[in-house]
Amino acid sequence: MEKGRYQKLKLLYLLEILRDYSDENTYLSVKELTTLLLKKEIIVERKTLYKDIELIQDYGFNIVVEKNGRENIYALVEREFELAEVKMLIDVIQASKFLTVKKSRDLILKLKKLASKKQAQKIQRQVYSFEENKYINENIYYNVDAIHNAIAENKKIDFNYWQWNYKKQMIDRKNGEVYNVSPFALVWNDENYYMVAFDAKTELIKNYRVDKMRNVVIANDDRVGHEKFQKEDISSYSKKIFGMYGGTLEKVTLEFKESLIGAIVDRFGKDIIIHKKDDIYQTSVEVMCSGHFLGWIFSLGNDIEILAPQNVRDLYVEKVENLLKKYK
Repeated sequence: MEKGRYQKLKLLYLLEILRDYSDENTYLSVKELTTLLLKKEIIVERKTLYKDIELIQDYGFNIVVEKNGRENIYALVEREFELAEVKMLIDVIQASKFLTVKKSRDLILKLKKLASKKQAQKIQRQVYSFEENKYINENIYYNVDAIHNAIAENKKIDFNYWQWNYKKQMIDRKNGEVYNVSPFALVWNDENYYMVAFDAKTELIKNYRVDKMRNVVIANDDRVGHEKFQKEDISSYSKKIFGMYGGTLEKVTLEFKESLIGAIVDRFGKDIIIHKKDDIYQTSVEVMCSGHFLGWIFSLGNDIEILAPQNVRDLYVEKVENLLKKYK
C-alpha cells in the first residue's frame, strides 16, 4: 500500500494504538504515539497529532489527557467491557463444559482483544488449563444455529443421537435411527445445554443434550405440539425438572429444616412460598418426579421429608429399599 493511503488511515491506526497500548493505568506520550505510528509508515507532526486526538474525542471515544510534567499523555479508558467484566466472561468460558477446548481458546482470544496489551498479559496469567470435562463435539455450534433457525421458521428437525459405550466411544443410539421432533427452546441446566422439544410419536415434551446431537437438519414439515408449550413457561419448566430427565408432573409438599432453606430456594427460585411451623418449614412445588429428583431428596439426608402426595412418598421408599438391598 502506497504511503499516501497509509496517511489516510491515520485516525484509524491512532485509535488502534490507543486501544492496544493504553488503559486507565497506562498513558502514552506524544513521542510514544508518533513512534508507534511510524512503525505503520505514518509520519505525523506534534500539532497534527493533537488535532487528530481531538477528532477522535469529538467522535465519542473517551480519550483522557493527563500531564506528565509539562507534557501531555493520553489513554483510551472507556471500552466495550471493563477489565473485570472481561475476566468474568473468561472465567465463565473456562468453566463451561458446553464449549469445546478449541472454541474456548478462540473466545478467550477474542475477549483478550477487548483489553489493552498490558491488561491482556495479566489476563493470560489467570487462564488455567480447562481441557478436562469439555465437550468434544465441534459441531455443537452448528446444532445450536440449526435449532434456532428451525424455531424461527416453525419447522421440525431431524437428527441422530449419540451415547457413550463401554469403550468411551460415542455411538449412535437406536442403531442410527433418525429422530424427528419439534424444537421449542434451548435450556441451560446442570452445566449442560439441552433442546426442549415435542415428540409427536409419544406426545411428550422431551429434552436432548445438544452436544450429543449430530447430522442436525431442518425438516420440511411444520412443528406440532404448540398447545403443550402454551401451557408451559420454559423458565418455570426448567425449575420443575431434575437433570433434564422426564417424569410424571407432581405437586410435591416438602418439609425441611432451616439449614436447607438455601438449597430449596436455589433449586426452585425465590417465588416459592415457604411456611414456618416451630422449627420446621414447608413448601409445595411442581416437579417432574424422576429418579434424579428422588436422588436429590436423598442427598439432603434426614433434614427433609416428602409429605405429599402419597404415591411420591411410596415411590421414594421403594427406591431407598431397592438401594439398601444392593448393599446387604
